Amino acid sequence: MSASSGSGRAAAPRKPWAALRAKMTQPRSRRMEQPKDREAAAQQISLLQMLRISGAKPKIMLMGLLCSLVVSASNVATPTAFGVVMDAVAGGGSSEAKRSLLVLIGIYILGTFAQVAETALLRLSSETVAANLRVRLYEKLLSRRVDFFERTPSAKLNSILSNDINVLQNVLTNEVTKIIQAVLEVIVVLFLSMRLGGPTVALALLLCLPINALGAIQYQGWVRKSAQELAGKFASAMADSAEKLSNITVVRAFGLFSYAKTRYERMIAECTAVGVQQGIREGLLRGFLKNNANVTAVAMLSFCAFAPTARKLTPGNALTLVFMSINMLQNFSKLISACGEVSKALGSTTSAVQILQLPDAPAGTAIGDAEQAGGGTRASFASRTMERELRDSSETPANVWSKESAGAIRFEDFSFAYPSRLEHPALRDINLSIPAGSSVALCGPSGSGKSTLANILLNLYDKSAVRTSGRVQLDGHELESLGTDVGRLVGIVQQESALFAGTVFENIALGDAEYSSGQVDMSDERQVAALRERVEEAAASAGACEFIARLPQGYDTHVSKSALSGGQKQRVCIARVLLRNPRVIVFDEATSALDNAAQLVVLDTIQRLIDSRKYTIILISHRLRALPHVDQLIVLRHGTVAEVGTAQQLLDTPHSAFARLHALEDASITRQRYT
Repeated sequence: MSASSGSGRAAAPRKPWAALRAKMTQPRSRRMEQPKDREAAAQQISLLQMLRISGAKPKIMLMGLLCSLVVSASNVATPTAFGVVMDAVAGGGSSEAKRSLLVLIGIYILGTFAQVAETALLRLSSETVAANLRVRLYEKLLSRRVDFFERTPSAKLNSILSNDINVLQNVLTNEVTKIIQAVLEVIVVLFLSMRLGGPTVALALLLCLPINALGAIQYQGWVRKSAQELAGKFASAMADSAEKLSNITVVRAFGLFSYAKTRYERMIAECTAVGVQQGIREGLLRGFLKNNANVTAVAMLSFCAFAPTARKLTPGNALTLVFMSINMLQNFSKLISACGEVSKALGSTTSAVQILQLPDAPAGTAIGDAEQAGGGTRASFASRTMERELRDSSETPANVWSKESAGAIRFEDFSFAYPSRLEHPALRDINLSIPAGSSVALCGPSGSGKSTLANILLNLYDKSAVRTSGRVQLDGHELESLGTDVGRLVGIVQQESALFAGTVFENIALGDAEYSSGQVDMSDERQVAALRERVEEAAASAGACEFIARLPQGYDTHVSKSALSGGQKQRVCIARVLLRNPRVIVFDEATSALDNAAQLVVLDTIQRLIDSRKYTIILISHRLRALPHVDQLIVLRHGTVAEVGTAQQLLDTPHSAFARLHALEDASITRQRYT
């Protein structure tokens, strides 16, 4: 193992820090998180493109639209049938009147069945679209790096997955059919009006449409902008409330009830103001359209009563023309309203589209590189998002390397800065070589870069967003090329025990590659028995099998806040990591939140793993006395490697940083003992 600071390697080529900072401050259009050009493209996306992205079933939707055409035909035929019935009654032809009534009843029955089929088919289609979009979004979110989630509240993402998709689902269920029916009925009404009343009547009705269209065009711009604003404000309110509720202990302890309530009220009031403004504009448009329809109906009645050509009209034809004029403008109003709802949905789903537009980053490709290679055009986006990347896990670099990897780690002139702290890099010119199967402990004061160095090994951050210079290699391979599959080779046990809802067995089994990838058939007793054997073996290696056996339901005990102690949770996490069988295991302050008894048990487990030499072990701890016996200690200070050596070597070195840390810890223990 070797380590040196940047000053000890003058010959190594290094980029000036100013150049690195300039690279990090590149225009937002080259950054991952919602660039302006992508936002503009998201605002311009059409409903058809959204359907293509979502993988809609065209056959089901087409059948629903055909039923919608039948409904439209029955709606248009109704006024005509009324006119025929009236003429038959006025003419005294009872048999003809009966036939006309039977035709009218038949039209009603056909329209009813078509309406039922249309609703069922389009609901099925919209549910499929919503489900596909949610899965696509969730899949895209899971593939993002940690820096994405550090800038985007989880509650906002949940709002996108639920509320925004619900708006789109409602449009597909209700509004699309309204648009198709309205367009068809307007065309048919104009045609029938020309046949019954001549070109003058058809022209008069046609002139009414541009007046309505002017209001519709203005309304479209209003509604999309306000819908996008409303969705953003509501997502922010949800994120704020989720944050306060998840930290309710702090809220109550500091008496922040009034602060939290006032803040949430203000955010909801902003949502309400936008919603009210949207409602007023919608009301103005609907009032305008209704008044226009009424004026048109009165004009048609006047025409039928006083126009010279009206003398040729029968009472039934006159009634049909009046009904058709009202029907046409009502349908045009529905068309405008439905288009407004579509605009509202597309505005509300802007954030969802922005996430879907993020380029796929398969293993071996950095997100920034994929984004640059993919281009920024909407055509390339459509081609990428319509083709799902179904990669065979057996072909990933991680799966290939895991068979031959030993766990040797090497940092070469590595520097790292978070996007929010470019002036203060977390790591500077790190040069380390950690042999496979060895154990090291990272020590240093808070903020020295210990956890950052460990997070680098997990490939948590996007290279284009945070990583600056140098190389990190695992067994001679670039760590960046592993992408999101790095978890196959590098495992971590953190300070906070990350357990999921479910049983102890399920939490440990998540470390099994076959189980987590869905390859284990849980209805097959042989496969389940083999999985349980692997889980129990991992639990035994983690020192967890004894306490699990004492649980009420053993491995089938459901995990809850009170079901397991802190030390027990940590041993379950260790078992999960061991079941994954990585080459490198990182323990990031894994014992700092435990009491002395639990700490000793976990440390004993870690020491056995160190002695086995099967894994490369990296420990991070600010409590030096809580460290097991390791091969080497690496002391970090201000993001650089200050010292490397064994504990005894560093203690024997005069004025060493490790000796000072050791003395400070001794003084702290003495103070606590006598105060």
